[in-house]
Parts: sequence; structure tokens; C-alpha cells
Amino acid sequence: MKYHSTLHPLTKGGEFTEAEATINRNSVQPTIYIPIGKPTKDSMWKTFSCREEDRSKLIDASIIIRNTNGGGQNKAWGSDGNPRKEEIRKSMIDGFQLTHQPWQVLHLSDGYHLIDRRTTDAVVVGEYEYKKIFANIYYPEIDPKTGEEYTLDEIRNELSQFGTVANTYEDIVRGKPTMTDIANEIKNAWNKGWLTNVDDRGVPDWQSVYDRVKKICGPNSIGKLKQTEIATRLVNHAEFDVTGEQTTQIISKAADAETWMTSEGRNFIDVAPVYEQTSTLRKKLKKHGIKYVLVMYDKSDKIGVAAKLYSRNPDYEYRIIIVPGHLTGYDNLATYWNRIKKFTSDFYNDLEVVSKTYFGGMTHNLDRVYIYGAPPSVKVAVDDNLDGEPQVLNKMIFYKKSSDTWVQK
Repeated sequence: MKYHSTLHPLTKGGEFTEAEATINRNSVQPTIYIPIGKPTKDSMWKTFSCREEDRSKLIDASIIIRNTNGGGQNKAWGSDGNPRKEEIRKSMIDGFQLTHQPWQVLHLSDGYHLIDRRTTDAVVVGEYEYKKIFANIYYPEIDPKTGEEYTLDEIRNELSQFGTVANTYEDIVRGKPTMTDIANEIKNAWNKGWLTNVDDRGVPDWQSVYDRVKKICGPNSIGKLKQTEIATRLVNHAEFDVTGEQTTQIISKAADAETWMTSEGRNFIDVAPVYEQTSTLRKKLKKHGIKYVLVMYDKSDKIGVAAKLYSRNPDYEYRIIIVPGHLTGYDNLATYWNRIKKFTSDFYNDLEVVSKTYFGGMTHNLDRVYIYGAPPSVKVAVDDNLDGEPQVLNKMIFYKKSSDTWVQK
């Protein structure tokens, strides 16, 4: 088989050459996540960097320390190993591409630690037993505040992010991290004490957690909604760790609301209509059934689902449950009520119009499609929207349309 000059055929016991390391050095440009040269104020990493002369350097594979904590936490996968290892392995066997990022190695006092391209290393060195490889060699930087090298713990903090960032910023065949992988990195950062921007209780600031999530996700990974979910879950987890008390709960989707409504003694379940038989053996409605319709707070068509259900079966009353979603920002309580109240206002403003489409203008039946309430999300001692009563996490918050008020019971 004839190989292009940028392809290297893997052979048992082989090695890369100085010429191939040079091809890699000339082909692979530094990226936002690969720090070449001294860090600047815009650098993604501050505690370590790679000098230009240490890019794509040919080194003995035997000097690398693998699978240790020396080089950082590098928690890439939530499961056992890279889920795309076979795909990656096959791409290398077909011809190892010299134009992809090299091995990433950190030089500490105890040796050279592998910090990225672990799946590549497992195939090339572990399976094919290569003697020489090419790598970017990183060294600790000097902390301008102390004049000393950054501490090992500070370096590990950034390396924990580096391993995940490397997977999200690349567009080559390699494993892409999942929500679980990213959440594991954030939780590891909390457990290691690296989330230092905290409130007076010691609970991490949500924005700083979100910024870390956003940083390690990069442009090729999960979207803003899931990033928000990861940050919110970590803050809630940390709050419970610190205070021993849960003050917020996540009701992010309809399934979460349904689980809450039917657990711990709560019994918000659908009830079938009751019919009776007339003297002419015809079925007659005796009592309307009850159907709970769970709708996300930000759904544009807030009443469409319930209206369609009603038009198909008017023998039910349809109780709308507002799903509050993830609460983000600095004031969870304000966010919760802003969402609930806006939904309610929009719902009743639109209901009359939609009724003409689905109900044929039968406005006298609108009382059987209505907002029933919302699961609670924030535990507070005084909630002005509940007439100064506390909001607790185990009771439904009901809407009273006649007085446009809310009550929890």
C-alpha cells in the first residue's frame, strides 16, 4: 500500500522518526487549548505551558508515566475507557495521521506524565509497542504573585479541565465527552477544593461554576441548556454538602415533575371519567375525569396540547402543571416566580383565542382547561408570593384564578 507522506503505517515494535516529528510540528498549529509560549491574560491555562522548542518533540515512549495522579486527574470518561476506542484504533491502523495533535506530556520533578492522547497511546505504545513517539512537553509556569512555580494542586486543577477540553475542542476521530464526563470533572473540582469562589456559607457561586463548565465544553460539545443543568446540579450538590440541607430541587423536564407528583405520598394521578347507563342503554357522563398536563415554562404553545386533548375527549378536566425548569442566576426564588407568573399570564391571555379553534367558540367550557399549579423549587422561610408563608419542597403550589394568588398545601 502506498502511503501519503503525512500517513505513517503502524508496525509492531516500530517507532516514529525525527522527520515525522518535524512533519507534525509543521502541520499542527497551536490552538486555543494548546498553550505554546508564556501564558498571557487571554490564555486558557496559566499554570503550565509548552515552549516552542518543545513542540512535537521526539522522545522515548518508555519515559512516560501513565495512569497516575502525578499529572493530574484527567477524568475523561464516565464509563470504562473511551467509548470510541475501536473507531479510533481502526483509523490509526489504516494509517496514523501525522497532522493531528501529538501526545501531550507534563514534565514534573518525578518525571513525564501523560496528560492527553491516552487512547492513541494505548494503541500505538500499548498494542504496537512503539519505542519513540512525538509529544508536546509542558512545564510548570511561575506564579507572578509568589515568584514560585505554581503548586502541584494548582496545576492539577487546570489539568483536570485540560483532559476534557482536549476532547471537546478537537474535530478529529476521538471520543467526545458526555454530560456525565463533564459533570464528573466539575464534581471532582468541588471535591478537590478547586471551586474557590463561594458565598458566605461556603457554597460555590453559580456563575463561576457555569464559566468552568462552559470553558471545558468548548464549541464542539454539549449546548447551553445542558451546561446550565450541570452547573445547577453541582451547586445544589455542594449546597447540601455544606449546609446539610436541600434548599433547591431541580424539576427540569416533565418526567421530573411527574416523578415528584407521584412520590413520597403525593398522588397527583389521572382519574378516568365515570359513566352511567341510561334507560335506552346509552352511556352517559356522570362525573368528569381528571388529566394532568405537564407543560414546560418556556413552551411557546402553552395551551395547544391541553386544547387538543380536550377537543378529542371533553369528558376530562385538564389540569395544567407548570414545569419550572432549571433555575439559574443569582436569585432562584425570583427566577422561579418570574417563570410561573409569566406562563400563567400568557396562558390565560391566549386561551380565549385558542378556544375558538379547538372548542368551536364554546367559551363556557373553558373552566375545564385551567392552570392547576406547579411543583416547588426553592425552600425559603418567607415567600412573599405565598402571602409570606414559607415555601417547602414537598407540597404542590396551587393557583387560585379567582384571586390571582398562589397557595401551598
